[in-house]
Amino acid sequence: MSFVKMPARVAIALGALALAIALPAVGLAHTAASKPSIVWLELGSGNPYWDAQHQAAAAYGNQVGFSFKAVSGQSNPSTQATILKQLAD
Repeated sequence: MSFVKMPARVAIALGALALAIALPAVGLAHTAASKPSIVWLELGSGNPYWDAQHQAAAAYGNQVGFSFKAVSGQSNPSTQATILKQLAD
């Protein structure tokens, strides 16, 4: 078996990335009562391709334990900005 030499900077960066991914996952494990959710804000709606993606994301979310909701800005950037502000607050 041969080993690939990895520069120290790459190893440190990969370790930091793994830690950044692992810590929130550990935190979510302790809050089993609260289900994580994803709200997808898009400019418009009614595209069948996007609708299929939303349905697939919601189905997968149910399998792995998160909720998914798609929200439309009704093809109006100011409406989209208002919805984003409401979601953030």
